[in-house]
Amino acid sequence: MAIESLPGPRALLTALTLSGMDASRFLFEGFLPGSRPRRRERVAWLLGQPVTCVLYESPHRLKETLSMIAEIQPGRTICCCRELTKLHEEVLVLPALDLAAHFEAEAPRGEFVLVIEGRAAETETADDAARDALLLELLGRGSDKSSAAREAAAALGLDRRALYKRLIELENE
Repeated sequence: MAIESLPGPRALLTALTLSGMDASRFLFEGFLPGSRPRRRERVAWLLGQPVTCVLYESPHRLKETLSMIAEIQPGRTICCCRELTKLHEEVLVLPALDLAAHFEAEAPRGEFVLVIEGRAAETETADDAARDALLLELLGRGSDKSSAAREAAAALGLDRRALYKRLIELENE
């Protein structure tokens, strides 16, 4: 069954409905920061959110943004919408790694809306053990708690403040 969405005042709502992702709660980011370090930190934070995230991206930064997401969470599902409600409208729903590869092979043209699937609830103990192991490894390499939390947040797509709190808990155990 084909789904069509009628244009409204914002591309984000059209993209959100076309994505088929949970729209009961979502976070609208707009455009990411211009500087690479701030953009990378923001991407990692967004990937740690338990809700669907929507952001706008320009064609000249799309490949870099998708590469950042794929590096942190290669299997995260993303709906990439291009030129919504126009003649060359395109909607792709793929894992981050596949979407990044698609735009490496095909130059991005037009304006984009990315709808990023929310992070699954952290219920698996294996994930918790891996998180703790990474945190302890970073501390073992000589990083302070703040740096270790920041590096782990970028690597795992989790909230830096929550990881810092977890480091304090590990220290007290």
